[in-house]
Amino acid sequence: MPIIHRSEPHATQPANDDGFTLIELMVAILIIGVLAGIAVVTFFGQQTAARDSAAIADLAHLRLAMVSYSVANDGAYTSDLGDLTPYGFGQSTAATPVITLSLAGFCAQLTSDSATTFFVTDSDAPAPGTCMID
Repeated sequence: MPIIHRSEPHATQPANDDGFTLIELMVAILIIGVLAGIAVVTFFGQQTAARDSAAIADLAHLRLAMVSYSVANDGAYTSDLGDLTPYGFGQSTAATPVITLSLAGFCAQLTSDSATTFFVTDSDAPAPGTCMID
């Protein structure tokens, strides 16, 4: 039968648990930086979406006010935003809609704070793009 020798464990140096190593600190800072970068990109994307939503809401309110104005004024539309205030139109954005009138109806165009242009007509809901009315 072979003889198995057990070796004594080597003497180990005491662990130095006084703090973190430079590599551990750099990895932690890198992880925090990546997470912060993701949060910033997401935050700015949400701001753009909110600005576009405000512009779309303004145009939807303008359309409803314009239709109400038309009903009260024998089918006539107005290009004066002040005329629409009694019919419920109020702006939530700093941008002012531009209203174009034609024989067939109206088209209102608004550029949001995020530089996206939207339009609405008497027959269509707000959508991205510009007015194309005769």
